[in-house]
Amino acid sequence: MAGKERNMKDEEYCVRFPLDFFDDARVKVIEAMPSGDTIICLWIRFLFLRVRAMDMDADGGYLLRCEDGRTLTEEELCRITHNPPQATHYALSVLDRFGVVPSETEGAAR
Repeated sequence: MAGKERNMKDEEYCVRFPLDFFDDARVKVIEAMPSGDTIICLWIRFLFLRVRAMDMDADGGYLLRCEDGRTLTEEELCRITHNPPQATHYALSVLDRFGVVPSETEGAAR
């Protein structure tokens, strides 16, 4: 509405979070890795960002595709999460290896 200030409550939405998330074998393995807490935190942020696919760009960086049509680069994800580029790339590579987020090409093949 014109003239109405946006309120944080206007931005609230529900995220389905499995009750047994921390019992998942992938979570347990990732938690034991170096920077495991950072990787798990990034995974949870994916839920809030509504990431539906993750792919590589031509330079070897990751691209995240969100349900609302947005595409986030690694650099943008660094800004959002306040993590350094190396830590973000490492976390994305781990999440990619564990198949946390499907790639666009996997989705097309289904």
